Amino acid sequence: MRNQTIEKTVLHPNDFPAAGTIFQVLPDNVGTLQIVGIIPGQGSDTTIPESLDLLLPLPAVDAIKDLIDQVSRPGDIHSGYVPYERKGQDIRVVVTRLSDSTVTVTWGDQITLAGGGSESIHLCHGDSPDVISRHDLDLTFGSATPSSFSLFGYRPSELNGTSLLNYIHPEDLSRVKSCCEPLFSGPEVCRIRYRLKNNLGEYRWVESVFTSTFRSDGTFSVMMASTREMDTIVRAEQAARGANAKLNLLNGIIRHDIMNQLTGLMGYLDIQLELTEDEDARLLITKEQTLAANIKYLADFTRDYQGIGVEPPEFIDVDAVVYKVLSRHEFREKIRYEKSISGLFIYVDRMFEQVVFEIVSNSLLYGGEQVMINFSYEVTDEGLTLTIDDTGPGIADSEKERIFSRTGRDSYGHGLYMATEILDLTGIRIRETGVAGHGARFEILVPRDGYRLTPA
Repeated sequence: MRNQTIEKTVLHPNDFPAAGTIFQVLPDNVGTLQIVGIIPGQGSDTTIPESLDLLLPLPAVDAIKDLIDQVSRPGDIHSGYVPYERKGQDIRVVVTRLSDSTVTVTWGDQITLAGGGSESIHLCHGDSPDVISRHDLDLTFGSATPSSFSLFGYRPSELNGTSLLNYIHPEDLSRVKSCCEPLFSGPEVCRIRYRLKNNLGEYRWVESVFTSTFRSDGTFSVMMASTREMDTIVRAEQAARGANAKLNLLNGIIRHDIMNQLTGLMGYLDIQLELTEDEDARLLITKEQTLAANIKYLADFTRDYQGIGVEPPEFIDVDAVVYKVLSRHEFREKIRYEKSISGLFIYVDRMFEQVVFEIVSNSLLYGGEQVMINFSYEVTDEGLTLTIDDTGPGIADSEKERIFSRTGRDSYGHGLYMATEILDLTGIRIRETGVAGHGARFEILVPRDGYRLTPA
């Protein structure tokens, strides 16, 4: 979470809502902050104006709009401070992007709810199609927006007091619990797809973004969730994966037949070369062997990468993948390494192992045996950067982009090109930033909602 100090004029005490007031806001295309719901703070009035512009003083609204501009993706959180000189302290504002259309704005440094907990969310006009709900530690509904009825057939009054866990498909329960668990110990964000049971007993795919807030004394206060229907999208993705799986099966059968024929062809070429004494004929046979070897390389290449996109991406343990790659016989006792990536998970295609393999292979190929490879990461404003650098000769500036291109095979093979394709499936980018003569440095750029950090 990044803090931002916003220089504004002094605000007066009576201009502020009670500390802990949480607004559900729908920014429109002309900059107005429409209020679609509110959880009142301590001692606050539940009367809701049309927009925050009418409720809060202009400097506070400007501060909130500045923060909203910085939360572009669901799950993004930013905080800022509005100077409050009369008390000699700032008033803290926390903005959370719950969905593409909706944000929450928490007003005041102390995030507490009136009476500790059972107020409903008061809805007005401009209602969001996403279900916005409030939950306690066991995911019991404290309140929900009326769009819950259109999503899965239950009105807010029917949900209040029941646990979200009661409606989740048994096969998805453990994933949802694992996703939400870190939110109870710190202000984290969890985004997950799962199946939700409607009032007819049918399960529909939904996607939820969970965020948590904490009181000024560090204790858990409330969990907010924004849930939207994803059933059509998920079923279409499943159908596409099924079709891809069948195509991959067919490709595998055809490739197997080609390899059988190719093996026979290469054997006959070897025999022909041994039986031929004419130098011109031997030169032609050698060229034919080279072409056959190229065909075999391409067939092997399609085998290695046929699994791209077949299974949905997931949060993958980077440390475990790196350990598995470095333990392969191709690298055992040939590479020295250091790694500080324990507890890092990134949302990536399941062929991420092949990405690490290609980078390590290039380090060994150009750096030679006993090359040193270092694995590390750094959290940035844009997300997280996973770095893999080595002590090899490095890559010339003129080659830095070409090594990732489809036409870059003559020096580096197709592997790095396919690595970019694997990573791009989940919005991850890769670049090479090393200095020639001082080693290669590959940086894998993971977006803000594409990683998790857990205690090592």
